[in-house]
Amino acid sequence: MDISYVIENLTSIGLILGVSFFFLAYFRNEKMREIVGKVLPFLPQLFSILGSFLTDKKGEWDAHDATVVMGRVATKIQATIADLENKSFADVEQEVYDIVSEELKAYEGQKGVPNLDDATVRAQVRIIFEQLKKALNS
Repeated sequence: MDISYVIENLTSIGLILGVSFFFLAYFRNEKMREIVGKVLPFLPQLFSILGSFLTDKKGEWDAHDATVVMGRVATKIQATIADLENKSFADVEQEVYDIVSEELKAYEGQKGVPNLDDATVRAQVRIIFEQLKKALNS
């Protein structure tokens, strides 16, 4: 195993952790929900504007791709929050998996993006959720 494999896996784990911690804070903190309600609607446009100033290196994960992904993830987070069935952190595990899996597939084959199958992504999400839930209950 070389270091690039480790770095690529950190990309997926970083995305999972970022989205998971966001939802954890959102569902556990009323002040966070207030802030998100005010800021989140503007994030997709903000990331779109930011991305327009960055150069896209074709076939390679770069800052431009990251801003595009963050804009799409912000839109997906809005939809997840708006879904009345999602009342707690435990309710959004499938949504986190869907978001991460879809974004990884969109950039599949690009340098710097892990080539992970759905079972691996699902396992990563499940492990992170289990550990966060365990930490919350201790």
